[in-house]
Amino acid sequence: MSFLDAAFLFGFLPLSLAFFFGASRLWGRTGGLVVLLAASLIFCLPFGAGFTTLVVLNALGDYVVCLALARGAARPGVYVVLGVLLNIGLLAVLKYNSAFAIVPHSQHVIRTLSALVPTTISFLTFQRMVLVLDSRRGERGAVSLLLPHGEPKEARRPLPFFVFVSAFPNLVIGPIAYASEIAPQLLRRSFGRFRVVDLQVGVTLLVFGMFKKVVLADPLGDTIVNPVFDRIHRHMPVVGAEVIVAVITYTAQLYFDFSGYSDIAIGIGRMFGVRLPINFNSPLRASGITDFYKRWHITLTRIIVRFLFQPLAIWGARFSAEKRWRGLLGRIPSAWIPLLINFEIIGLWHGAAWTYVAFGLYHGVWFVLETEMRATSWWKRYHKTTSDTLQRVLGQVVTFAPLALSFALFRSRSLADFAALFGYLPRGWRELLHHGAARVINNSSYPLLLAAFAIIWLLPNCYELLRRYRPGFWTFPAPSRTPAFAFWVWQPTLFWGLVSLAAAIAVLVKLGNPAPFVYGGF
Repeated sequence: MSFLDAAFLFGFLPLSLAFFFGASRLWGRTGGLVVLLAASLIFCLPFGAGFTTLVVLNALGDYVVCLALARGAARPGVYVVLGVLLNIGLLAVLKYNSAFAIVPHSQHVIRTLSALVPTTISFLTFQRMVLVLDSRRGERGAVSLLLPHGEPKEARRPLPFFVFVSAFPNLVIGPIAYASEIAPQLLRRSFGRFRVVDLQVGVTLLVFGMFKKVVLADPLGDTIVNPVFDRIHRHMPVVGAEVIVAVITYTAQLYFDFSGYSDIAIGIGRMFGVRLPINFNSPLRASGITDFYKRWHITLTRIIVRFLFQPLAIWGARFSAEKRWRGLLGRIPSAWIPLLINFEIIGLWHGAAWTYVAFGLYHGVWFVLETEMRATSWWKRYHKTTSDTLQRVLGQVVTFAPLALSFALFRSRSLADFAALFGYLPRGWRELLHHGAARVINNSSYPLLLAAFAIIWLLPNCYELLRRYRPGFWTFPAPSRTPAFAFWVWQPTLFWGLVSLAAAIAVLVKLGNPAPFVYGGF
């Protein structure tokens, strides 16, 4: 089931909310948890029996592992390995099964595995794996889902645990949440209590997220991005200006598609009274790759940093200390190698393709170079003598082009397609000078592209707009880049109601047959 299906929007979601609040009123928190869990299982059914069975069996396995770890199992390492295999092992088998093609007569197995789970399981397996690791560490939020008041002899009723690992708002494409963020909300006595403001904030996020996806991302992809990249893939004529516009446009399309989904998920969660972690914070206003990863896909970044980069960096620092390596030589194992591995995992997380390998390497090298540059005396002088505004503007300008190019690599179907993209760049400029921009982009799409970047660079993001009502959890700190004249504040007033209504009407006009979410394939 997709968040964009009419059956979901006008049937499943309102009915789920009605049963949720009704059950909570009659049976308290337990009634609300039962309805939310039942709704999550029903939400899985359209993805097929294979996916639904996998979600349920995997959750049961994780419950056994996490409960044993929370109770202080005698051999916790065995349970941790089992929990990682249940999640990351499952992800590897189902998502990277194309790697088995080298095995003779494996094509039938690959096709069967691919058909078994037709949608992504990356997000749910990462959230569940982190829960296993936090249970091993005795993290309070994880333990509270399993044991009342930390008592090891008595297991809590498993409802909160299964709701956390299976709740449909962020089950398929995130955001990835920690138990420490969600468990206190599920376990509070007032959980399930009807609050008008939760519906107001949730519906606003839902409408704005759908606007990003249906009104901005899909038309930009259909009219500008897809035709150019499809022609490149088929070795058909493309002029250089078309390539540049398509690369720039795909950056906006990808952002509005994925951040739109996150807004919808956080909005739906808020309708049920649950605040989810914020996944985007105006990433296309970033000044540098370091700043970018504090703003883009935040919930994945923080997990990779916590469980991969930090342990590798600590190990590398100890290794350098033992070898008495200093300066550049010491930074290779303590910073460079951990960073490159970190970004290679981020690249491969998207799938088993050479374009994702190259994407991870691209961002990893960029991050290393930027880190080294920021440590130079030149950068320190520049930072002290240049105004913050000028640094921000120059940083955004310098960041955008390599970022857009990396997303073009991400979008390309193969490394050959990405290489061909450069071959088309010198073409057609003389024709463009003689015949104008009509050859590059049609008139209906050009204003939409300008409007998209006006929103990206000038307007507050949804979480800044709704900041007085705490729509979700902030994680990585990043300063606001919204101009003062546009730093608006949402209020549950007639004006903002009319704004949301206008956005909803625009969505309904375009809703007919929306494209799948880009990250639905990851």
